[in-house]
Amino acid sequence: MSYQEKRKYYRIKDTLAFEYQVLSPKEYEAEKIRFWNQVSGVRTLKNKYAHFLPNELDMEYFGAGELSRPVSELIRGLVKLIIGMNEKVDLILSHLEDKEDVSIYQKHPEDVSLSAEGIGFYTSESLSAETQVKIRMLLPQNPQILITTLGRVVRVTAKQIGEVKRFEVGILFSDIHGDDQEAIINHVFTRQRDILRNKAKS
Repeated sequence: MSYQEKRKYYRIKDTLAFEYQVLSPKEYEAEKIRFWNQVSGVRTLKNKYAHFLPNELDMEYFGAGELSRPVSELIRGLVKLIIGMNEKVDLILSHLEDKEDVSIYQKHPEDVSLSAEGIGFYTSESLSAETQVKIRMLLPQNPQILITTLGRVVRVTAKQIGEVKRFEVGILFSDIHGDDQEAIINHVFTRQRDILRNKAKS
């Protein structure tokens, strides 16, 4: 297995907002057609902000957690400020227009296990192996990337947490856009570096 392939399997424990929807086989086929007719979360973000990004920002790395060339802290800070303000305005407008996409932004971040190949999380719902699902998640960065993917349940383990029974669910992504997958890989490596830096400081 090449290094590029191995990168997909690197996994971190993280906290992010996500939601899942169980799909019947018929719903899955309809969602799959819809999915591949839509652009990725990364491309949506690039299209959204391309009109004001300074030339110094490498668009291929925009939204991936870091920039490819040195950019002054002032420009970096201003871009993040503008994006943050724009995201808040968009969220307010989505609330007012009662858009479907807004629900993910109302979710409280939860603990997950994340890689470019899949996601693991706890739920109170018992899911059967091979159940097909639609996953929407927000990569916690500035700006946040809304990633949609289709997948299937590959692992379910019952856990007793105190007096509450929970289920640890593992999802393998079956349909995901390439640049969204690359964004997850970059996020995983960025978080791993942050964890190592924090350990070195302590």
